Amino acid sequence: IGVAIWIVDLAAGLLGAKAFGASRWAILGAGLGLLVGMFLGLPGILLGPAVGAIVLEYARDPNFGRAMKAGVGAFLGFVLGSAVKVALSFVLVGVLLLAVLF
Repeated sequence: IGVAIWIVDLAAGLLGAKAFGASRWAILGAGLGLLVGMFLGLPGILLGPAVGAIVLEYARDPNFGRAMKAGVGAFLGFVLGSAVKVALSFVLVGVLLLAVLF
């Protein structure tokens, strides 16, 4: 379960951007945005993948609509991935409690 949480953490924003038709540049931007955002606190963590995807997608192809779509996909992927991680964390705690109590 811990490995699944780790995989979801790594892949969520990237897959969200890809689902919205982002290029490889936008996916790279989402990953870099998350990395940089970790040093900027909670706002950076939440918005980093979206901003990174928008910046690199726009740098590749100066179509702002397409860049925004990639950023929205990265943000939604991050939010959905966070929800899955929280659910898996509760499962992990439940399994641990069952193992300790029984």
